[in-house]
Amino acid sequence: GLELKHSGKKWSLRQLEDALKKQLAGKYLSPENRRHGIFVISHHGKRGWYDKADRKRISFSKLLESIKKVAAMQTSNRWGAIEVRCAGINAASE
Repeated sequence: GLELKHSGKKWSLRQLEDALKKQLAGKYLSPENRRHGIFVISHHGKRGWYDKADRKRISFSKLLESIKKVAAMQTSNRWGAIEVRCAGINAASE
């Protein structure tokens, strides 16, 4: 399965994590023949996000680090073992 999120749509870090866990890992990887998923986030401009713990602004690369950790923790859903990875496309001209 593949899930693509455009960062210009004002997704927060928490919303991206929830989409990865609930949409991709929980819903899209439900068939027995669909056990691997890729969560792709595209970055198109000068946008920042906020760390959940300290509410400090983070860069796109830090956002990806955080989401990649969440992806690595998605090892199973109610249908069995799964593998989820996260990738980023930085198309911003910063």
